Amino acid sequence: QKLENGYFIVPELYLDKKPHNRMFLEAREPLSSKATLQLFLDYDNEGSYSAFQKSQELRQKFGEDLNIVFRNFVLNGDESESLAIASECAKLQGNSKQIDFIERMFFYKYQDQNKTVDLYPSDVLKIGRDIGDNNSFSLDDFIECFGSQQTKKIVHAPTQFDEDKNVGSDNLAALNTYFIGFVPAIVIDNQFVTFNVGKLEEQLCSVR
Repeated sequence: QKLENGYFIVPELYLDKKPHNRMFLEAREPLSSKATLQLFLDYDNEGSYSAFQKSQELRQKFGEDLNIVFRNFVLNGDESESLAIASECAKLQGNSKQIDFIERMFFYKYQDQNKTVDLYPSDVLKIGRDIGDNNSFSLDDFIECFGSQQTKKIVHAPTQFDEDKNVGSDNLAALNTYFIGFVPAIVIDNQFVTFNVGKLEEQLCSVR
């Protein structure tokens, strides 16, 4: 990437049939005072766990100067979809509750000594109970949302057996807006897509 006469000079996307660590997109809106990371994650994916951990490191470092948005690119079937729906339901009760849910969910999948491989809807509701504290989290609202078709429209991924071709809005954004084909993927300020979690801070700072 270099600036020449006011223009960015970048390689053409996918010309060599390989994803590059960072790809240029036309900015679709003016930059805000805060840098924004959109994390497209599939919660049944260990690489997405690494991206989540990195985002929390950056949150600690940059504080309120960094806005982090979790989005869903559901690729791995029913469990992925179930976890994504639950994450969106937790978000309705505050961003901090969504982060609490995601942290707890990843703990069960990848850190718990019992090595829980699959999380079923009953496990999702258990996580909802785990993150409730001082009546600041309504488990009833969480359960009602978890069964909502409206929430499913955000995250649902089509399959070859999906007759109505119902595609979640986050999946559509990943595929059509940001040209994302796999996870984890991070969009920086609506301008760059990166798949390199290890160099995320470097790339964020190069954009900003």
